[in-house]
Amino acid sequence: MSEILHDPDVMGERRERILSALQDAGFVTIDGLAQRFGCSAQTVRRDLIAMEQQGLLKRFHGGAGLAETVARPSYSAKQEINPAGKGAIGRAAAEVVRDGETVLFDVGTTVEAAATALRARLDDGRLSDVRGICVALNAAMILAGAPGITVEVLPGEVNTPDGAITGAAAVSALRDIRLDHAFLGVSAFDAEGAAWDFDSAKVAVKRAAIDAAKDAWALADAGKFSRTAGRRVCGARQLRGIITDRAPQADLAEAFELAECAVVVG
Repeated sequence: MSEILHDPDVMGERRERILSALQDAGFVTIDGLAQRFGCSAQTVRRDLIAMEQQGLLKRFHGGAGLAETVARPSYSAKQEINPAGKGAIGRAAAEVVRDGETVLFDVGTTVEAAATALRARLDDGRLSDVRGICVALNAAMILAGAPGITVEVLPGEVNTPDGAITGAAAVSALRDIRLDHAFLGVSAFDAEGAAWDFDSAKVAVKRAAIDAAKDAWALADAGKFSRTAGRRVCGARQLRGIITDRAPQADLAEAFELAECAVVVG
């Protein structure tokens, strides 16, 4: 039994489930996890220690809670966070788009800022013949009715306040679409510059968008450079670049450079 419990694949799956339980409940107990996984309290304690070292949680007596850097603010709270920075990112992203291109808008308030900035370019007649593919209802509503753009919404399920569209139908639809640009929302970056997020259903759609895009861009304010999330979206080499409001710290900037991932500061 000890060999199974210490198998890397089993450990990885168990830690993913611990993180999911934390995101759902905000707190877990060692005894409760040991019972859930059919393992010893010592095994769970080792998992929690390792996850705390990764910045994924904060251990307390008898259990653990989400680390401050991992806690997920509500959608309404996100709307109030750094609007100036998101506006700068959105304008920089909108400038990437050219006449006749197909652009995907992912979920998230920073991506919504890009949709708002693109809407301004369309309304001013500075852009035409654009096709917008929306992974979220909110971005679609921002772009709907603007001159010079055809707005399409992916098929799928809507289960969260941010209007995100997820599910097998959304992933399947992206296999039949060629994207010039994919504007992606992400929650964190690791030391190698890989992008991370929280929700596995949203991550699946993001990965499909990356596969469909000539250029995939992560839109993220500088606060995301010091955060941690539980699910890997992609490596830095899979991104054309990061569009942000402030340059990353030197070690992360070097990681992006090594990966040939551009950093655009709005």
